[in-house]
Amino acid sequence: MSLYLYSYLLIQLVVVAWIDIRHRKIPNTWIILNIVTFIFLILALPNPYAPSLQTFAYPLSFLALGFVLFLLNIMGGGDSKFLASFFLLIPTNRHETFFVVLLYTTIAVTFGLFLINSIRSRKKLAILLLTKDWSGLGQIYGKKIPFAPIILFSWPPFGHIIGIWK
Repeated sequence: MSLYLYSYLLIQLVVVAWIDIRHRKIPNTWIILNIVTFIFLILALPNPYAPSLQTFAYPLSFLALGFVLFLLNIMGGGDSKFLASFFLLIPTNRHETFFVVLLYTTIAVTFGLFLINSIRSRKKLAILLLTKDWSGLGQIYGKKIPFAPIILFSWPPFGHIIGIWK
């Protein structure tokens, strides 16, 4: 992955994360832009972007998983579409590395938010646990979080691992 592509994707992530936080939606414009960029990359750099089953394995998996998480009201539809289209722009040989970094970042952020919500709502949480009123837990933990910022948080560690700044 070139420093130019890495930087372009970093700028894109900053903008999309800001939009996701501010509006709680990712416009389809970004997904379309990523697909058009992917087609350009296939033509310009056929080696790392040669279309194959492996090229589409992670993007299609994120669409399928994202649909399930959308149905469970955990993840927004725009988040999963954006993530799938974003993976198209990462060279196939870097998919697994980015996925692992993204997974660790997601776990860390989710755990952090769980702790913050637990501490902020500790009195209400204690009452809910004593009364065994599990339905009230949704008010404490049931908020969807914008996922684009998590993707953004995972991008610098990914760049470090692949040695982008050498």
